[in-house]
Amino acid sequence: MTDTITIPAAVAIDTPAHPAARFAGWLRSGWQLFRRAPSRLFGLMLLLLAIEMQIQTAIPFVGITLSKIAAGLFGGLFWLPLYRLHIGGRLRLRQTLSAVTGSWAALAGLAVVQLLVFLVQVAAGRLLLGPGALDLLIFARATSDLPPGEFQIGLILAAGVPLSTIMMFSAPLILIDRYSLGPALLTSIRLCLRNAAPMVLVAMMMMLVFFISPSAYLLPTLLLGPWLLCVGLAAYIDLRRQASHKA
Repeated sequence: MTDTITIPAAVAIDTPAHPAARFAGWLRSGWQLFRRAPSRLFGLMLLLLAIEMQIQTAIPFVGITLSKIAAGLFGGLFWLPLYRLHIGGRLRLRQTLSAVTGSWAALAGLAVVQLLVFLVQVAAGRLLLGPGALDLLIFARATSDLPPGEFQIGLILAAGVPLSTIMMFSAPLILIDRYSLGPALLTSIRLCLRNAAPMVLVAMMMMLVFFISPSAYLLPTLLLGPWLLCVGLAAYIDLRRQASHKA
């Protein structure tokens, strides 16, 4: 599949050349998009967290692993209503979800691949907490009388961000550009590597949010998460447009 795409500029996406300026442009464009439907975007974030927590608590032994797959699947779906919000001005969940037809298998496969991010977090937990981290993070079964501290949990959450960042455009490539799973992953990695400097800034910002969330009752994730999703879409549109101009 070629690297060509036409994306309507319903929300202006700043495209300065300097990496820091480009990153700042994504922040501004993401904020403009977020302001179109803040309450619904917060609702989407709460829904995703509620689904993940419900699966973790309702299913014994494998609940955490299944919750990560579900979070990857439903989190991937959010890119499509965000894109429709970008080009149409309204967040229409029913209409956008009906457009997923034909992409469910690739999206489900991506959710399984994204378990690698969870495995990186488990590995970080093993280094920080010792062997008991496997029981705690995979089976939600504490084997030590000393619970992990907020600093340690923050590091574990942040550890998965670099890998999740290079895969972050896979879902919109599947849902918007109709790529299959393999090309979507490779294209996402290629887009991130070609624009490493601003993408590193995106990753650093997300790592900071995840790092401070455990000590702030997850409020940074809840409050900034919807805006960060919009920033991600702004980055995706900008980088795909740049790729199409070079093709």
